[in-house]
Amino acid sequence: MPGGRRALDEDSLALQQAFVDLRLSEHVTLRSGRQALQYGKQRLISPLDWSNTRRAWEGFKAIGTFPDRRVDIFATRFVPVDKHDFNEGETDVAFYGVYSVHVVSKQLALDLYWLAFEKEKAVWGGITDDEERYTVGLRAWSPKRIRHRL
Repeated sequence: MPGGRRALDEDSLALQQAFVDLRLSEHVTLRSGRQALQYGKQRLISPLDWSNTRRAWEGFKAIGTFPDRRVDIFATRFVPVDKHDFNEGETDVAFYGVYSVHVVSKQLALDLYWLAFEKEKAVWGGITDDEERYTVGLRAWSPKRIRHRL
């Protein structure tokens, strides 16, 4: 490959997922450990299945499942790829939030989310400071594929 391999092209020692689920009730599960996060169309949060190496996060997640909705509340840290050593979570980066999927009807579902990303000592153009990003979003989609005529 011209220019050498990218960091995401190689991962010789990785633990992708290792978590414990504790079911508190019929509708609520607590999850702790290393896990993949995957929401919506996977533009913001995904394990990067199309890459040569997968993404993982370490942390906690509360999962609420109900007949017409699912709500995840999570607090994690990203686990970057270390090409030749065991992948360890970044201690200076926090990623947490709430992601909810609500099925309104056979033709409409809504994803509502609030996400937070915090990094200590981030660097921008030679300046070092703490970084905080917050995202609020809504995604409308159809659980039943509707084919449109052109």
